[in-house]
Amino acid sequence: AITSLPTGLGGKVLQVVSTTKTDVFTSTSTSFTDITGLSVNITPSSSSNKIMVICSMMIGGQNGSLYVYKLLRGSTDICVGDAASSRARSTLFGQHSGSAYIGESTSITFLDSPSTTSETTYKMQGRSETGAAQRISVNASDNDGDSANVGRTASTITVMEISA
Repeated sequence: AITSLPTGLGGKVLQVVSTTKTDVFTSTSTSFTDITGLSVNITPSSSSNKIMVICSMMIGGQNGSLYVYKLLRGSTDICVGDAASSRARSTLFGQHSGSAYIGESTSITFLDSPSTTSETTYKMQGRSETGAAQRISVNASDNDGDSANVGRTASTITVMEISA
C-alpha cells in the first residue's frame, strides 16, 4: 500500500483486492446468511479514502420464489434501501420466474466511505423466501441437473481503494 501521495492526486486507485467464488452455495435459511467465499478484506491506507465495491453473481432459485441479497461492510448493511415497515432493506431483490433451470446474472457497484485504516471485510448475504421449498443458490440454477446443457458459473467481489 502507498503510504503518502503528493497533493492533487485524488481519485487514483491505490490497491485492488478481489476474490472469485467458483463453487456452489445454497441456502434455505429465511435469515440473512453469508455467501461463503464471496467476501474480501482490504486495509485502507487513509481514513479519508473511499472503497469501490464491485460484485458480480449468478443466482438461481425455485420458479416463483422471491430472493433478497445485501452488501455488508463487516456487520453493517451498506447500499440498501430505506426502512419501510416490514420490507427487507436490500441491495437487490426479485422473483425467480420461468424455470428452476434459469440462472440470473446480477451486479452491484457501490462507492463506500468506511472512514477507517483498519482491515475491513466486504461481503454478500442472501436469504430465501420461506425456507426449504424456496432455496436460493449462487453459481448454479436451483434445478442443478447433471447435463451438458446446465451451467455452473463463477461469482466475484472486487474492492478498490480510491484516494481522496
